Amino acid sequence: MSPACRRYVAFLVLIALGVVPCMADDYAQLAGDAVSKIELGRCDQASSLIAEILARDENDLIGRTALAVAYLHTGRLSQSEREFQRLLSVTPDDWHARYALGLIALLRENDVEAKAQLARLDAVPEAREDLDALRGYLDFVNGKAAPVAAKNRRASPLSAQMEATAASRSGDRSRAISLLSDLTATDPPGFEEIRAPIATFEAARPIALQGGTFTWRPAKPRNVPTVSGTTTLYADTKKLSDVHFVSLYVDDKCAAITNYEPFKFDWDTTGTPNGLHHIRIEAKTNGGAAVTDKSVWVRVSNQGVSVTASPEVARLRERLWNCIHISGSRKLAHYRLAKLYLESNDRDSAITHLEATAALDPSFLDARKLLNDLRGWRPLYVEVRKGSPGSKMVALTFDDGPNERTAEMLDVLTKLNVPATFFLVGFRAQLQPELVKALASAGHEIENHSYTHTNLTTLSADQVEVELSRCAAAIHAITGKTTRYFRPPGGHANAAVKQAAARQGFTGIFWTVLCSPYEGAKYESLSESVIKGATDGAIILMHNGEPATTSALPEIVRVLRMRGYRFVTLSELLGSR
Repeated sequence: MSPACRRYVAFLVLIALGVVPCMADDYAQLAGDAVSKIELGRCDQASSLIAEILARDENDLIGRTALAVAYLHTGRLSQSEREFQRLLSVTPDDWHARYALGLIALLRENDVEAKAQLARLDAVPEAREDLDALRGYLDFVNGKAAPVAAKNRRASPLSAQMEATAASRSGDRSRAISLLSDLTATDPPGFEEIRAPIATFEAARPIALQGGTFTWRPAKPRNVPTVSGTTTLYADTKKLSDVHFVSLYVDDKCAAITNYEPFKFDWDTTGTPNGLHHIRIEAKTNGGAAVTDKSVWVRVSNQGVSVTASPEVARLRERLWNCIHISGSRKLAHYRLAKLYLESNDRDSAITHLEATAALDPSFLDARKLLNDLRGWRPLYVEVRKGSPGSKMVALTFDDGPNERTAEMLDVLTKLNVPATFFLVGFRAQLQPELVKALASAGHEIENHSYTHTNLTTLSADQVEVELSRCAAAIHAITGKTTRYFRPPGGHANAAVKQAAARQGFTGIFWTVLCSPYEGAKYESLSESVIKGATDGAIILMHNGEPATTSALPEIVRVLRMRGYRFVTLSELLGSR
């Protein structure tokens, strides 16, 4: 492009700021969201974000890296290989892509190609620790070497599992339990598996992928001006008054300031990495008040200039690279710990870690069967709406907690000396563990209301089982007690919900008396409805922390006790505990 043409392009871009819109999504936000989706294992949700990034610049480093990683995670090895090779052609010194090609060869069981790819990293100091960790693991699973102590944060989980495996094989069960207990104690909340190729500790198949779906639909390329060399940028201030100085920002960093008309900048683009960049022109008065602030996107393309990443791009790529380095598996660590506890006849600890395994992956190995056997639950679905008559008992149940008003409700129930059953949302319980412990310590029963409080009928049976398993594991981790009963949010249940519950023997609890229609009204209406609808064996559904509910409780308890009813937990009502 000639200098005159470059000036013309830039002139059009910035003079027409009022007509050429800035791209709706900020690039950093878009790229950050795409990386986050991949980190969470939601590659299909990342697809449209990656497509948008590459529509703006087909050679964008984050977009291309994210696409390669998404293909890898979902097992599309040929496409992933192609993308990593493309990255190497652009950034030949980036060892991570070479490491990824070595992993792909291992996944294809092509040991010769894997060794060739990884051997090319021997001369790269930055790759040494990750390379040693991978080779050490492969030697270990093939019986060629003992585990080596971890050297960095990525290798630590894998190294700990290798040491625990070696200790278990040598008969040192206590050492293995100690190592795996330390490892699982640092699990972040949320029950998300490490989103990277994971070590299976199986010689025949040493590495496994996360799986999932990834539908790639490229977006139509955006019409973004391309600039190169030294580009002259003009700020159009003809229609503005009292402009004292104008600033040029490249990717939100001030690149130049001028206070001389015609307010132009000669921008040397060779100092900016090739790719998409955000250009912003800001004009201010002598007093510093902003007169105008306009922005556009341009694509820098300089031939023969090496590609370097900005600090933000480098951080995002590092997060993506963390998604390809082989790592230990959280579910495998919990599962092996459960098996070790079983060998030690510690049933309760075994259940705790099997529930954690199921929270990560309910279908992992025989975790589900072991759980059912240890709990003594049969894999079938049972639905309950009322207890057996003849006992003059009723059960108060509260959904949706814990929340900001749970403590108030606990105080009211304590003063009334009434036990109740709380169906808690798993992630909310994790946010307020002390409040959950207080409920349990006061004699109230804690049960399962799903992990995220979503409409379970919108999910597959596998997804529903994850919701129930995660809530069960979260509550067990806090209270030390298993949850047998679950109530689907909103009472929404279909064949998939029942199928998922049956796999682990969860009992579906519905209601005899529903208070929802009255909880937004005056508490007198709610009291009247409950008192009128209460019968022998009734399960009364209320919501945690509703003002009308809390106010209505004293009258409900007074009248029903006067009529000879006794308030009990669900377990006592159903005679299951």
